[in-house]
Amino acid sequence: MGARLGVCFILVFLVSGCAGNRAEDQPAQTLEKRAWSQIRGGALLLDVRTPAEFDQGHLDGAINISHDKIDARVGELGADKDRQIVVYCRTGRRADIVKARLEALGFTSVLNARSYAAMLDAK
Repeated sequence: MGARLGVCFILVFLVSGCAGNRAEDQPAQTLEKRAWSQIRGGALLLDVRTPAEFDQGHLDGAINISHDKIDARVGELGADKDRQIVVYCRTGRRADIVKARLEALGFTSVLNARSYAAMLDAK
């Protein structure tokens, strides 16, 4: 009887672990869908990769401000600090840096859409 209980516990643990992995995949899909919804609604689309990366391909309508130039070029984003801004790069790391910086500068609606490739796939 004790062995059966142990086996049941292990099975429940394994099934719970598998379900957790699938749940982690869902927010990424939801994030990209939310990003596209904001873009279609007029959000500013900001590509924070290098100009060379941008020239190799970018999302239609995106403006390119490299992540390390955001402070010098923040004026290009306009005066409306409540405007929705969707930021992306190659993996999401640089977009996260820019998101944090823009929020520190008072922007209230910045979404890190992570990667260019994922955004293309979600389109």
